[in-house]
Amino acid sequence: MRNLLLASDWYLVGLSITVALVVYPSFRLVGNAQWATFHHRHSRNVTFAVAPAWTLQGATAIWWFLRGPRQGTALLHLGFVGAAVLLTVLRAVPLHARLERRHDGHDVDLLLRWHWVRTLAWTGAAIVALGAP
Repeated sequence: MRNLLLASDWYLVGLSITVALVVYPSFRLVGNAQWATFHHRHSRNVTFAVAPAWTLQGATAIWWFLRGPRQGTALLHLGFVGAAVLLTVLRAVPLHARLERRHDGHDVDLLLRWHWVRTLAWTGAAIVALGAP
C-alpha cells in the first residue's frame, strides 16, 4: 500500500506541475470562438487523468491513518490531501464554472494562482508520504 500511496501522491504532483506550466497558460492562447469547445474538452479529459489518482490517494491516505503506527504523520498527510480537495472544490471548480461560460484572462490568472497553492498542498502530502511505513 505504501507504494500506491507514494505513486498517487507523486503522480498528482507531476500532473499538477504540468497543468501549471503547460495547460493553464495555454488557456490564454485560445480564441473566443474556440473557447467553449476547448474548455469543455479540457474539463472532460482532465477528469480521466485526475479521478483515478485522487481515488487512490484518498483510499491509501485513509488506510495509512487507520493502520498506524505513525498516525500523527498520517494525519498531517490527510491535512494536505484535504487542503487540495478543499481548494479544488472552493476555488478551482467555481473558476472553471465561470470560465465555462466565458473566456476571461483574469479568471485564468486566478485559476493559475490557486492552482499553485493546490500544487503546494499535493507536494506537501507527497513529502510527508515519504515517511509512510
